[in-house]
Parts: sequence; C-alpha cells; structure tokens
Amino acid sequence: LRRQRQMCIRDSNEMVKILVENNITIDKVLQDKKKIAPILNNYANTINYQGGTQKFIKEVINKLAKN
Repeated sequence: LRRQRQMCIRDSNEMVKILVENNITIDKVLQDKKKIAPILNNYANTINYQGGTQKFIKEVINKLAKN
C-alpha cells in the first residue's frame, strides 16, 4: 500500500513537471479546463492511477498551484 501511494505521488509530480516545462500555469489550466481535463483523465487511466481520475486531477491542480 505504501509503495502504491509513492507511485501515485510520483505520477502526479511527473505530470506537474511536464506542465511546468511546457509553461502551463494554474491560470491556463483553469481557463482551459475543458481541454486539459480530458488530457489529465487520459493520463490517469493510462498509468492506472489507483486513486481515481478525479483525485489525480485535483492532486495535479493543487501541486501546480503551489509552483
């Protein structure tokens, strides 16, 4: 369970890193929710994120807001 949690954290950190590298800010995410949400949803499904896609999207947005 702990290893699974570490993988989830790493996966959301990876997505935040990708967004930051591509100059995607929290403002851009909030402005283009309809475009970005399906991308995050697809990524969460691709990596079999165990917490569910909604949780993954919330984690990414929260971490991106802290950057």
